[in-house]
Amino acid sequence: MKFNFLKTTSFLRNTKIQTRLISGFLLLSIIPLLLTGLISFNSSSRAIAEKIDISNRQLIGQLGLNIQNLLTEYEKVSMEMQMSDEVQNVNFLENLEALEQNVRKNALQALFRKKTSSMKYLWGTGLILFNKTVIAYDTVPGLSQNSELIDYLYDSAIETNGLPIWDIKKLSENQNALVMTRKIIPEGSAATGRPIGVYYILIREPNFSEATIKNINLGTGSNLSIITGQGMVVSSTDGTFNTQYNNAQLISSLPELSDSKENILVKSIDKSLVTASKLGKTLDWYLVGDIPYSYLNKESTGILTQIIMLTVGCLALALLFSVIIAKGVSDPLKKLTRSMKDASDGNLTVNLTDKNKDEIAQLINDFSSMLAKIRSLVGTVQQSGQAVLSCATEITALSDRSYEFSEQISSTIQEIAKGAGEQATDISDGMQYMNKLSQDIQKVSSDTGNVMTVVRDTKELSENTLSLVTALEEKAMSTRTVNEKVVSDMNSLNTKMKEIQNIISVIVSIAEQTNLLSLNASIEAARAGKAGLGFAVVAEEIRKLADKTREAPMVIANIITEILKDAETTTEATNNASVIINEQIQAVQETSDAFKTILSAMDGISEQINNMEVSVNEITSTEKKTLRIFESVSSVSQQAAATSQEVASATGEQIQGAEELNKYAKDLEKMAEQLQKAISQFKL
Repeated sequence: MKFNFLKTTSFLRNTKIQTRLISGFLLLSIIPLLLTGLISFNSSSRAIAEKIDISNRQLIGQLGLNIQNLLTEYEKVSMEMQMSDEVQNVNFLENLEALEQNVRKNALQALFRKKTSSMKYLWGTGLILFNKTVIAYDTVPGLSQNSELIDYLYDSAIETNGLPIWDIKKLSENQNALVMTRKIIPEGSAATGRPIGVYYILIREPNFSEATIKNINLGTGSNLSIITGQGMVVSSTDGTFNTQYNNAQLISSLPELSDSKENILVKSIDKSLVTASKLGKTLDWYLVGDIPYSYLNKESTGILTQIIMLTVGCLALALLFSVIIAKGVSDPLKKLTRSMKDASDGNLTVNLTDKNKDEIAQLINDFSSMLAKIRSLVGTVQQSGQAVLSCATEITALSDRSYEFSEQISSTIQEIAKGAGEQATDISDGMQYMNKLSQDIQKVSSDTGNVMTVVRDTKELSENTLSLVTALEEKAMSTRTVNEKVVSDMNSLNTKMKEIQNIISVIVSIAEQTNLLSLNASIEAARAGKAGLGFAVVAEEIRKLADKTREAPMVIANIITEILKDAETTTEATNNASVIINEQIQAVQETSDAFKTILSAMDGISEQINNMEVSVNEITSTEKKTLRIFESVSSVSQQAAATSQEVASATGEQIQGAEELNKYAKDLEKMAEQLQKAISQFKL
């Protein structure tokens, strides 16, 4: 398994250590930072988008409800006009005498002034009778004398069923109006009979816009508009009026609001987020908010920019630290490599010292110690060679003087030759063992340095990562606690909302009873005749107050129902988040176990170091063999000396072997010269 792993990653050995260290530090620092940055950016973008969507929906919904309520106030006025005696009394006004006509007109105008005193933003209001006679109250003089305008107002509602009709009209160059018309039908008559006329209200569009949408700022580049179902602009924050809305895709999607329970339509159209709300069930007007994505994504873009700047800064710091650390490793290794090359070329004078305390310094000092021992060994061999050469010279001289003793010393010379041969063989073996010793030492030094570096870095990285995983696990547990608190609060909110609904039901019941009491009071006032007129007015006001009291709780009940739905959705999402948080905690625990397994794997690396110690023992054994060989050489030399003494004592009887002695002496001298030449390659 180990061999296959090394074979798979062998391509890393084709690059320099400095390059590998720098690349490793950069990868270890940049990859987690990039992953964290991207996850943070995506999470923040989604959170911002969700919050903006919720806020936008609530704003458009509430603003649409406010506008709808304002328009409803105008419609209520028209309904009151329909039911008023003053309006009913002008039916067939042309059949009355002139004095009676003026009396009834004045009464109707007084009613207009009374009703419109509390109405805001009016150009004017009035009643166009069936014969096109106009009874009006104008805030702008001469408005009701505009025959073209009167015809437009009359024709817009005279053929309808009596419901309010809303439209827009440009009265002049600087006068834009919202128009509400309503067909007035005589009380008690059929809708198909002759109507009394058309009641109208002209509303100042600039003032209406300022009161409803003009001061609403959805963001830079955004726009808020009220449009019709056909796409005509009723009012807009950019001042557009009575022009075609420039988003055909949205206009074609507006019918979807009829089937929407929330009355909110959200579309992504042309690089903008468009939100629309229908202003009433019968009114075909819509409130539209247009927010460009450039504004929505502004915060997310800022976060992304900060992440990029942080990544670049961390990359620069990581590059700086990795270069410093890599140089701290590669520079002394380069120095050691150059020294080893010089030593392999025969220069044994190299002397390296490193006062640091890391493994590289230990390797350099061990290498220097090894060179010192080799220098001592080569010096010893050189001295021995010189001694052999000197002895060979002396033997040659002695052979010339002792020719007459050659026969006697022949056998002795043979023993000397045999010892010299064994000495040469042993010396050759000694050199081979010394070479093997050098290779083993280099291998042990290299393996020890690499293994110790890997063990230190791996263990430190694993411990740091394990501490980070532990911190992450604690944060996940805190998140789960907060999430459980949110679920509890949402359940409490649901309970309180239901209690409010019960209270609203009581209020509605009280309003209905109040309405019934006001009706009874009106009946009693009618029975009392003129004496009960004041009581009748009070009863009518009580009835109106009861109607409003009944309507307000219904609106509140609808809002609470929506809040309950949103709360249930939030509770469900929070419960889902609890499941995800539990899965996250489990994943963090599994990650922690994995890093603990990595730390336990350090024992395997320790076993590797033990194997290296075995190699060192083998090297020691090799050194002992070398010492024994040189001891053998020394023994042979001693035997040669003893034999020489025997030759000296028997010189008279060795004449015949003098020539052979001379030959062996020359051979010995030649071998000594060769040994000296080989030793001279080393510089001591």
